[in-house]
Amino acid sequence: MQWHIVRWAGTFMWAVHQLDADTSGVLVFARRRELVAPLKTAMAHHAARKEYLAWVAGSPGWEKICHAGAIGPAGERRGVPSLGVTPDGRAARSTLRVARRGRDAALVHARIHTGRTHQVRIHLSDLGHAVLGDDWYGDGVEDRAERQALHAVRLVLGPPFDRTFESPIPPDLSRLSAELGLSECGDA
Repeated sequence: MQWHIVRWAGTFMWAVHQLDADTSGVLVFARRRELVAPLKTAMAHHAARKEYLAWVAGSPGWEKICHAGAIGPAGERRGVPSLGVTPDGRAARSTLRVARRGRDAALVHARIHTGRTHQVRIHLSDLGHAVLGDDWYGDGVEDRAERQALHAVRLVLGPPFDRTFESPIPPDLSRLSAELGLSECGDA
């Protein structure tokens, strides 16, 4: 088990829930080392609900879909090992729901039931709707985002913690929503 330890304001903290580079949203750190293992166990045993918002290319032909594509090594990209949907990968399941449709893009709510590396990005790309700004899995997608347009909006921990952590949509993604007609006041 790999732990990331940071020191902030004179206190050591352990990273429990981390995100991909360029993904914004909920991060969870433990201030007491003895909480790290129980928190990680709670998240690994489906006692946690992880929810994301993804701004994607195109307009999906579905309103809601469950993607159960296994994720594993899928060759190399730019000389670096890459991941993808592959039959010999580890089980991965995401429930994806279109929240809003706009001009050539959509806002998708994703709930991941497993926690594989790059899971939301890989599943959406596999369905033909790559995350905007994703320079790894978004081949051929017009770069309309300043960064990867993926946001961890909510993390719900069940017993024994019974906590909900939420993160508001950051300004850059709010602007992107407006530009794409995906905001509440937009023309989607």
